[in-house]
Amino acid sequence: MKGFTLVEIVIVIAIFLILTALLITPFVLLNKEQSLTGSALIIKATLSEAGSRTISSDGEKQYGITFTEGEDSIILFSSTGSETEVSLNSYVTISDVSLTSGGDVTFDRLTGEIDNPGTITITNGEATKVITIYATGVVE
Repeated sequence: MKGFTLVEIVIVIAIFLILTALLITPFVLLNKEQSLTGSALIIKATLSEAGSRTISSDGEKQYGITFTEGEDSIILFSSTGSETEVSLNSYVTISDVSLTSGGDVTFDRLTGEIDNPGTITITNGEATKVITIYATGVVE
């Protein structure tokens, strides 16, 4: 008799599925790690944008960022009330907002200093990253 038995086919399929799972797992973990790093860069860039726009007196306004725990986005706002939502990666949420008071960071028009320094912690469910915002406007 020529051909394959049902048992042989099932074994081959099982081996294929196991190998596929083993090969895909590292890529999923890498994607989650990169999502955390990418979201931290988005937050830093948005803070930099708010500071630059404030110092350059763009529209003669002050700019700032609102951080809310549990959210996957931040809000870039101006002193006139306009707001722009900036989305983080879908895997990432803000897990802790430890600023001096509240969740808003606003830049001073003359010095570029921040009125509410502290830290923002973001997580992808497996790892966290802490972003430190200094009173001088420097972000790490």
